[in-house]
Formats: sequence, C-alpha cells, structure tokens
Amino acid sequence: MRSHEEMVVTGLLQTGAYATALVRGWLPRVSEEAVGERVRLRMAR
Repeated sequence: MRSHEEMVVTGLLQTGAYATALVRGWLPRVSEEAVGERVRLRMAR
C-alpha cells in the first residue's frame, strides 16, 4: 500500500461542529433536537 486516506475523522479527533455535519449528512430527515442529542452523546464518549 502506498497511500491511505480517511473519509471520516476518527471519533477522538472530531469537533462538535464536525460531528454535527456528519449526523446531518447521515440522517438528513432527523430533527435538530435529535441531531443535538446524537452529537452530545457522541462527544461524551
């Protein structure tokens, strides 16, 4: 292997804004409240 690229930043290096963008991209029909809860839980890990 000569190169390696990550499509997603590993969880420990994610900022709240980055995690929010990921959740919105993966779950576009989820409410803002649900997005916030998912991000809060993700950042608590």
